[in-house]
Amino acid sequence: MTSYPLLEAGAVPVALNFLETDWVLCAVGNQLRRVPLSALWTQSEVVPHTHTIANILLLQDALNGKQPAGSYAAASHVHPASQVTGLQTLLDGKQPLDVDLTAIAALVSAADRLPYATGAGTWGLATFTPFGRSLMDDADAATARATLGAAAIAHTHTIAQTTGLQGALDALDTFASPFATVGGSANTLTLTTGAALASIVRGQRVRFRAAAPNTGATTLNVDGRGAQPAATVTGATLPEGYLRTDVDTVAMWDGATWIVDRQREHVENANGEAWLNADGSFMAARTVPAQARGSASSAGGLFRSPVGDFPLPIPFITARGSAGAPAGFDSGFLVQGGVGPTGWQVQWARIQDFSGIVVPTVQLHAVGTWY
Repeated sequence: MTSYPLLEAGAVPVALNFLETDWVLCAVGNQLRRVPLSALWTQSEVVPHTHTIANILLLQDALNGKQPAGSYAAASHVHPASQVTGLQTLLDGKQPLDVDLTAIAALVSAADRLPYATGAGTWGLATFTPFGRSLMDDADAATARATLGAAAIAHTHTIAQTTGLQGALDALDTFASPFATVGGSANTLTLTTGAALASIVRGQRVRFRAAAPNTGATTLNVDGRGAQPAATVTGATLPEGYLRTDVDTVAMWDGATWIVDRQREHVENANGEAWLNADGSFMAARTVPAQARGSASSAGGLFRSPVGDFPLPIPFITARGSAGAPAGFDSGFLVQGGVGPTGWQVQWARIQDFSGIVVPTVQLHAVGTWY
C-alpha cells in the first residue's frame, strides 16, 4: 500500500474527482498533490470554506445541459369538450338549470314539512303532519271517512233541518207558476195545483182559467190553504167580468191577498171597439157614418143639427172623448164631439139649412176607466 505523508498545515482541497471517488487534489503552496480521501479525512481537519462553480470540476458542464428555471411553465390554451375523455357523458347526465329546482334546493328540509309553490319560481315549506299523511294515502272516500272517524251513517232530515232548503223550494214554486184546475163558483174559486203546496209563501204564483166570469168580489182557495180575497193589479176588489174564460189568469200571493193579473182584452160590437187593461184603463173608437140630419135655426141664422148620442162599446166609469174634424162638409163644421154620461155626443152646425144635406163620416175616440 502506498503511504502518503500527512497534509501540511493549510493544505486546501481544490478539486474533486467525479469520475473516481478515492482521491482528491489539494493545493499546498504552489503545488497540487493527489491525496487519497481516506488520508484526507483521517489526517486533516476540514476547514470551512466556499467554492465557485468554476472551482468544482465539470459542474458548469453539468449545469449547461439543464432547462432554465421557469421555461417549462404550461402555456395557456383551451380544449373542446370532445377532447376531454368522458366529459360530454358527464354533462349529459346533469339536470338543466331551472328556477324552481334552484328555489327548492334553497329550502332547509325538516321533519313533517312539504315543499309547495308560493308563486312563480318561489317555494316554501308547509306542515305535513303524520295524520295528514295517513289521510292522504287513503285510496277512497270510505277509507278517508274511517281515518277521520266520520263514517257515513244512514239517516234522514226534514226540510226544516236543512238550512235554506225551504226558501229554495218556495222560490221554485214562485217561478214555476203551476197550472191549477178550477172548482167552486164564479166568485168563490178553489184551485188545485197538483203540487200539494205545504204552505203559501209571498211571491207564490198560480195560473188558472176561470170557468165563468166573476160577477163581483172574489176569493181564491189554493190547495186547501183557505179562501183568501182576490184583488186587481191596482189593489181594488175584482169588478164584474175581471176574470176571463178565454185566456189564462195568473194570481200572485202578496202575503195577504191574491193579486190577479189580466191580459189586455179587445171588445168589438155595433158600438165600436175597445181595449181594456188590467189597471182599469181603456181606449175606445167608433166611426159615425155619413147621414142626413134635421136642422133648427138659432140666433144669428146659424143652423144646428140635433145632438147625436152614440154609445160606447163597453160600460165605463169615466171617459173623455174627441171627434176627428170632417172634410168636404159644405159650409158646416162639428161643434160637439165629446163623451157624455151615456156616450159620445155629436152636433153639427151650418150657416144654411140642413135640409137635403148629408153630413160626412166622422171618427170618434175615447179614453177612460172601465172599473
